[in-house]
Amino acid sequence: MNQISGQKNLYFVLLALAIVVVGVLTYLGSSKTYDIRGVSGIVTSIEGDSITIKGFYKSDSLLPKRLSREQNITFKVDSNTTFKKTVYQMPSKEELIASGKISVSGDENNYSYIGSYRLTDDDKTEETGSASDIAEKISDGGMTMQAVFPVSIHKSDSRVASEVSYTIILSPVTND
Repeated sequence: MNQISGQKNLYFVLLALAIVVVGVLTYLGSSKTYDIRGVSGIVTSIEGDSITIKGFYKSDSLLPKRLSREQNITFKVDSNTTFKKTVYQMPSKEELIASGKISVSGDENNYSYIGSYRLTDDDKTEETGSASDIAEKISDGGMTMQAVFPVSIHKSDSRVASEVSYTIILSPVTND
């Protein structure tokens, strides 16, 4: 009976030790800081000086799974933030047909368009952007954004971007 009691005590001591070791390793793993100075993703909202994207943290170092998965990331902009706007203008259907990039098949009542088009630098204009421009265009959807920070934003309450670059793809106005 005494031997069984001793084995139970040893079992509980080992179990408690294992729980402590797992707890310490978890704490140490979560307390590490990473040098994250960028984010990239799709803009989901802008309210005042706060922008939220659904995207990823960018870092030169390998990030743990919890930081490398897609997530909602909120940061701020201020009067020192620079904005760079890139606009791609998609050509119209008529321009694509004329250039031979797409073809029309079928008759006048039942037709389809076949082809592909890759945006190029010829379709691109670069301008100075602004937070108000982002707020105006966010309802169009699909606005991609990258933000750069002067210091690491990991575990930081101060997430003010020094530079924000965003891209908008404009579809041509059609009469269809």
